[in-house]
Amino acid sequence: DLFAVGVTLYELLCDGHHPYPQARPTLDVDPRDPRQFRKDLNNALAEFLIRACSSDRNTRFQTSAEMKAALESARAAM
Repeated sequence: DLFAVGVTLYELLCDGHHPYPQARPTLDVDPRDPRQFRKDLNNALAEFLIRACSSDRNTRFQTSAEMKAALESARAAM
């Protein structure tokens, strides 16, 4: 699913760190800002990861096409 893709990308880009403490997403808890692990991460990519890993289903990407477009946009901002 798209949440798992987001978590995998987060871990790959953040040296193995999971977006949630103890690797446990919890309602009403936002994912950790990936810039705390990667100071060099650009804002667009960090915001992409935060959205992709949101604990709120309605905040996350709804389709793979939407996720792909957002990732391409973040990449273009690099």
